[in-house]
Amino acid sequence: MPCDQSLKKKLIVKGFPPVSPYIGVSPTLCYLLKEKKPLCCLQLAQVCEHCSYRNARDYQWQNKTIILAADYASNGIYNFIIPLRAHFRSKTSLNPIILLLERRPDIAFLDAISYFPLVYWMLGSID
Repeated sequence: MPCDQSLKKKLIVKGFPPVSPYIGVSPTLCYLLKEKKPLCCLQLAQVCEHCSYRNARDYQWQNKTIILAADYASNGIYNFIIPLRAHFRSKTSLNPIILLLERRPDIAFLDAISYFPLVYWMLGSID
């Protein structure tokens, strides 16, 4: 079953992100998955037991995609995602976000973004 097909079965709810890289920062009400996405499903072009898609076109997203290119995953990227998943946007207007990273992100970062709907990463560079 493809990742976004299973996403339809997982409810998108409003809530505060359960994993935050910053301690002491006021939480922002966001759209979140009721259950976090498996870490293997966060990697955009990697086939796993849950997802058979091989590229972004296979997902057939309705909204335009946001691509962020960076050397490595950082707390700044997390802060980039938060307003794009803020509760005041409509669920139907959420844009898929692809993080194009030159280095593999660590598990803590992946765990932090695994609750956000339509957020993926892949290895690569803007070059």
